[in-house]
Amino acid sequence: GGGGGSASESGGKLFVRGLNFDSTEKDVEDLFIKFGKVTEARVATDRDTGASRGFGFVTFEDPRDADDAIRQLDNSEFMG
Repeated sequence: GGGGGSASESGGKLFVRGLNFDSTEKDVEDLFIKFGKVTEARVATDRDTGASRGFGFVTFEDPRDADDAIRQLDNSEFMG
């Protein structure tokens, strides 16, 4: 399951929460790439099981793209 997503920004790096537990790094990158060049997309995983922990990080080359993503995706649902 996954709930509503939310993001907070630091430079061009976003903290993304509320990810579906089936979300992969590719899924997250595909969601955010429409806002600009993504240099990194990571989904936090459980060290022992490898399962998603429901949050991750996305880094944009241009911090303004991160701002756009926040405005459009904050509190939206992803793969829910």
